[in-house]
Amino acid sequence: MKTKKYNVDGHRIIFELTESASLTNVSGTRRMIETISALGCEFSIDDFGTGFSTFAYLKELPAHSVKIDGSFVKDMNNNSVDKTLVSAIAEVATALGKTSVAEFVENADIFDELLKMGVRYAQGYYISRPLQLDDVKDFQFAHNKKAT
Repeated sequence: MKTKKYNVDGHRIIFELTESASLTNVSGTRRMIETISALGCEFSIDDFGTGFSTFAYLKELPAHSVKIDGSFVKDMNNNSVDKTLVSAIAEVATALGKTSVAEFVENADIFDELLKMGVRYAQGYYISRPLQLDDVKDFQFAHNKKAT
């Protein structure tokens, strides 16, 4: 479904839920997600694995994806605990029918390891520096064939 004012397909919009905003009223947050999801929009639980986020919270909210906090991702190839946490979050997200997005993907080694773990979405300087909106439509990630 396209939004009336901007003529954008809802499935092209992903809202990120922060822990502080959504934990104060889980049932209200759930209703809001369900209402806006009916327009085709999606939701992602941001920075999962930090603060007071729990797997129960992940299970309760009908978000479509989980953003694995960059504090675990950025050093996961040098820190076995971080790597284990990234893998566990990705596996739980998959078991719950959610996709996972890794933050702070800064190099090919991390990117490749995330692919092995089944993480198919990433953010970070390895993918691209921040772009102006006009430049996004012309952007092509050099490794898009590798990720499919």
